[in-house]
Amino acid sequence: MGARTLIVILLGGLTGYFFGGIFPTENGDGHPDPMTEDADSTDNGVAEPTGPEVRISSPGLEPVDSAIPDRPVIDYETKLEAIFAMEVKQERMRALFKLFSEMRLAEVGTVMSLLDDMLDESQFEEAILPFVAYYADLDPDAASAFAASLDGKTGDRALMVAIRQRGRADPERTWEWLNTAVLDPADYETGRRALIHVWAQESLDKATEFYLGRPGEELTPYEIVALSAHHIDAGGASGALHWLEELETHCPERSAEAREAVVRLWASDSPQEVVDWLSASSDPAAHLMRICAGRWAEKDLNGAGDYLVAMEPGPLRESVAGGIMEAWVRESPEAAMEWIQGQAWGSDHDMVLSAFSEGVARLDPEGAITWAGMIQSDDARRELVISIAENWYAKDPNAVLNWLQNQDLSPQERLRITTFSEDDLKERLGANPEVRMRTPGGRYSYP
Repeated sequence: MGARTLIVILLGGLTGYFFGGIFPTENGDGHPDPMTEDADSTDNGVAEPTGPEVRISSPGLEPVDSAIPDRPVIDYETKLEAIFAMEVKQERMRALFKLFSEMRLAEVGTVMSLLDDMLDESQFEEAILPFVAYYADLDPDAASAFAASLDGKTGDRALMVAIRQRGRADPERTWEWLNTAVLDPADYETGRRALIHVWAQESLDKATEFYLGRPGEELTPYEIVALSAHHIDAGGASGALHWLEELETHCPERSAEAREAVVRLWASDSPQEVVDWLSASSDPAAHLMRICAGRWAEKDLNGAGDYLVAMEPGPLRESVAGGIMEAWVRESPEAAMEWIQGQAWGSDHDMVLSAFSEGVARLDPEGAITWAGMIQSDDARRELVISIAENWYAKDPNAVLNWLQNQDLSPQERLRITTFSEDDLKERLGANPEVRMRTPGGRYSYP
């Protein structure tokens, strides 16, 4: 999954605009959908109000009152009845976008009441997002406050839409509203997530400058990942590295976190580049090297395998071997073992067999123990077998107890396999309240 894919997933998961493709790229009269197109959110077509305004807003951005040609009064009730008589959802959504694009500020209260009174729950969910998108054009603060007042996933999606729509026009004022409005923590987080994406899409340089100008502790983990994804999407490897340099300069306390995000995202597109970059860095981070090697193996198994064979012995080679084997055994453990046996590993023979066995253990722990028996070092072999059996016992204790009946293991080794730490036990008590036996050393096991 690349940076662009991650951005789409983050946006889609938060706004809910992948509802089976219900949101059109145009609303029926050529007006771009504000959630899927880079629309000019100030071109609203709003006439001077002719009646009392309906306002929910707190002080902040002023509502838009740009004049448009006079139009007949819209019978929203009749229009909504006709729209929801349509059988095709895509057609309903196009009609809703067209209808709300003509809405005036003075009509918001009427429309809001009709949505609440006329529509059932599923109809309301369809109508509320396009309504909020255009309401945010008319009065950003009021629309945002209204969206935040809605409950559940519908409210989350509506708030995302409101923040994205107003954020296009004035992201800094949107940030100000988020940090001065009275919002519960979940709504505040939802708003922050919406803003980071729309701002980075509109102007990545300005968004980066703004966020890096904040104290480091103000950046959320989500914002770190989102900015990393946008920089990789915009500039590839050079974009990723430039972003890391910027963060190291302006916000060093968050650089390690960003580095991991960048590596994981970058490796999705160019794992070999990341492996080379990590290998040359002063802190290659074994767990990141393992992840990148696994991604590389998924894309180019032969290339990743050749790289592993050519590496010098050491911790980095062990990490690369672990990532490659984990990816390979998902496809064919037999082919992976045949390849291993065809290479000259020298002193790393046991290391590669250990990486292979650990990869197999995720799918077939008993088979992995059999493969581990090929490890030449008695101590390394025994330690790996016990480690695999421990993890196996956590998933299927009865199978391990049966397996143990035919194993040449000491009482201490058997106890190690069939016990849980106190932390492990706390996680399991809810699902299995019979786990109560205390064993020597303050550990626990099934009775």
